[in-house]
Amino acid sequence: MPQRRDDSKPGAPGPDDKSGRRLTLLEKFLTVLGAAFALATAVLGLLTVQSNHATNQARSSASSADADLSSLQTKYSQLKSQNAQLSAELSTAEEPTVTTEPPTGTQVGSYSVDINFPSSIPLGAVKPTQSEFSRSGLGDLGTAVPADHLVFVPINGNRMVSLPGGGTPTYQTCTDSSVFMTQADSKPGTSFCVIETGMVAGVTVTSLQPSNAVLSVTVWQNTAN
Repeated sequence: MPQRRDDSKPGAPGPDDKSGRRLTLLEKFLTVLGAAFALATAVLGLLTVQSNHATNQARSSASSADADLSSLQTKYSQLKSQNAQLSAELSTAEEPTVTTEPPTGTQVGSYSVDINFPSSIPLGAVKPTQSEFSRSGLGDLGTAVPADHLVFVPINGNRMVSLPGGGTPTYQTCTDSSVFMTQADSKPGTSFCVIETGMVAGVTVTSLQPSNAVLSVTVWQNTAN
């Protein structure tokens, strides 16, 4: 029986070797493909995490910005309300009262007062109160009793002028008189004037009792003095 010729070269791979090599290559390809897929999945996951983190940060920043805006709006409303309140208070505030002295010669007071020795009193726009009667020389008009006779004297830098004929004191007669004196009698009907700082007082003795005299006093503004 004739022998079959073997044409294969020594060391050449056979069909089974080729199939195994292809299988090995396929396995390696699939391994690389799986690794690439795993890497892609990891990258995608990382990108997703970063995207979610960025989204959360954006939402947090937006929420913080909204809160800041809301706070600013609240403060603005409060300031606007305070400004409106201040404007209302300013618009309704009363203007300060400016006190001006009446013109020179304006009568500012008139009253009757009882006085005895050793009292002294102020001669102002209103009748002196009991607490203003002084025994230590305070006020504008004092008393003395030379030879046990009551007289009136100007005190504390004031000046006294007489009115001739017992005339009724007026601002004009008081400021026109140049008959200065150091004391005035307490006889009823006696008139005199006391020139004070900023005022002029016209005085008439209306009655004299054993213990006191009654004086009628009229006071005028005298800013020229």
